[in-house]
Amino acid sequence: RPSELQQERLPSVLPVLQLQHEAFRQSEQVKRTELEEQIRQLILTSVEVDGLTAADLKSDVPLFGEGVGLDSIDALEIGAALRKKFSVKFKANSEENKVHFRTISSLADFIASNLGMTLEG
Repeated sequence: RPSELQQERLPSVLPVLQLQHEAFRQSEQVKRTELEEQIRQLILTSVEVDGLTAADLKSDVPLFGEGVGLDSIDALEIGAALRKKFSVKFKANSEENKVHFRTISSLADFIASNLGMTLEG
């Protein structure tokens, strides 16, 4: 569940994210930074971690364990949100998921690959 602060920000962020997602769907090339920012915002609205900010979610920092410190429940929530937003599918109980969910950057690679997009930059 989003925190109160996240809920206040959510209405202003959603239209922008929806428009950007439609633009992604219509083009084959996408800026890596734009896709990573969408993933970052999706994570912030999907998980409840006290004090977690966009600044904590750097592209190359591990999301789980010693990195950001997310857990398996967070992974399920993020996975569900990614499926809904980007229409991507994850294999159940697959070791590949650990690779996909390692960082924001690896999630961007996975999404781009699934949607047939090329990431710029």
